Amino acid sequence: MLGADLALVLPELLLALYAMAALMVGAFGRQDALSGALCWSTAAVLALLAVLVGFGSGDALAFNGAFVAAGFARFAK
Repeated sequence: MLGADLALVLPELLLALYAMAALMVGAFGRQDALSGALCWSTAAVLALLAVLVGFGSGDALAFNGAFVAAGFARFAK
């Protein structure tokens, strides 16, 4: 059951992990050299996550109802 729950929250989990990694790269990396690559990689990650969210299946519950994946939730993302 945990695997199905984690599969349902995968886009949010990937976005959070990428945001933390991009923040670290932006804060501690060379801003001039990495800004273009970071911008394009962020656009690619957001496009990938939009595809994952867009092709999601119908309504579902995860973590005993604490996370609801419905049509409006996918639209709001």
